[in-house]
Parts: sequence; C-alpha cells; structure tokens
Amino acid sequence: MAAQYHFLSEFTLRGDADRIWATLVDVAAWPTWWSWLKRIDVLREATSPDGVGAVYRNTIRAPAGYGLVYDTELIAIDRQRSIDVDSRGELVGRGRFFFRPKPDGTIDVAFAWLVATPKRWMSFLAPIARPAFSWNHDQLMTALGRGLARITGAELVSVKNTTIAPGQAGFQVMPDA
Repeated sequence: MAAQYHFLSEFTLRGDADRIWATLVDVAAWPTWWSWLKRIDVLREATSPDGVGAVYRNTIRAPAGYGLVYDTELIAIDRQRSIDVDSRGELVGRGRFFFRPKPDGTIDVAFAWLVATPKRWMSFLAPIARPAFSWNHDQLMTALGRGLARITGAELVSVKNTTIAPGQAGFQVMPDA
C-alpha cells in the first residue's frame, strides 16, 4: 500500500504580484529557476487560455539523491488566487497553490501537497524514513521559494514548511482556496 503524505509550504514574498503569478503559471519554465526540478516535458498543451488542461511530466532530483518522475495536470486556475493540480506516476494525489496579495505589499504563496508514494521501496521504508522524506520535501520547497523570489526580483521574507502526519487533524484534507 502506498504511503500517504500531507505537506504545506508557506512563503511570504515582497515583490510584483503580477510577475510572481505569471511565473507560477508558466510551469514549463520552472526548471530554469527551481534547482531540484531537473526537467519538465509538456505532455499536453492547455485546453483553455488560462492554462487548465495542461499536463507536465516532472523530473525531480531530491536532496537525498533519489529521483521522482510524476505527471501533473492543471485542473483549475483562479487567477491570482489558486492553482489546483492532480498528480500521477511516482507521486499520486493533488496539490493546490494559494496566492494572496496583501495590503502591505507582500504576497503569501502556499502549496498544499497531498500525495502518496506508490514506489514500493518508499512505501516499505515510510514507517522509519518518513522524517527523511519530509526533510527532503522541505528542502525542495525552500528551494522553490528562493528560486521564485530570485527569478521575479522579489524578496523572500519567510518560508515555513509543515508536515501533517497520519492521524493528525486535517491529514489528507485539502485546505480551502
């Protein structure tokens, strides 16, 4: 049985909200600024002008040295509010980016990732390796925040990564947009 994970990464940036949003929705360009994302292949172009329907194959190299290949489909986009994705392959589940410009000029960007790892070795090791997998995810997402700030000319004010463990309140419950 696949091990389930629930991650939440929260970033506060100070910069141009339109530029940050445009960078987030330009998924095909992510490998140019996100260090752990080694490759993206466009499997299907978007079926709508806002990007919905696009399918991407993501090749990640984790800090611990293992790799993951998974496909994400953009299933919903609410401009400058949220981006929803479904994932299949070596990560199965769903994710949601939250985007909230604030009156003080900062932008809160968060990513909730509710996934399962169908790779046998990852599921087998989950009872003892869950902290290491969570650490890897935190490193990946911190690099996403740093890269997003760098490519958009924004300041990364803060990063917070949280893992919700099985049995904790809210586990595998997607936060509302």
